[in-house]
Amino acid sequence: MKRDKQLRVLETKGRYEVRDGRLYTKGREKVASVINGYRQHIIFNGRGWGREVAYEHEIIYLYERGVYEGVIDHLNSIRDDNRIENLEAVSCRENVLRSRTPMDWDSWNDKELRPALD
Repeated sequence: MKRDKQLRVLETKGRYEVRDGRLYTKGREKVASVINGYRQHIIFNGRGWGREVAYEHEIIYLYERGVYEGVIDHLNSIRDDNRIENLEAVSCRENVLRSRTPMDWDSWNDKELRPALD
């Protein structure tokens, strides 16, 4: 997430509560859509710019640890386990290296071996 978006999301900190790796609003768990196993939220700040769409793990990391560089990695690779102790800010490269599905980068340019990107 880019720094300017991180700062806008941080403005919403008082509107939502984090418990057990989930976001709550007014005592109820905030409804999330799930995209590729990641919980995603629309958050509102009420200051005129309206809303932001962000992944729950990014929001929780921002609320608990603040602005970060790179991306947020799930240490146990479970995409909806957003407990703060399971989240770590890492570089994009480190995130790929930690991936459970290793990629043979040498064969990436071989069209026959490249996965379909439709």
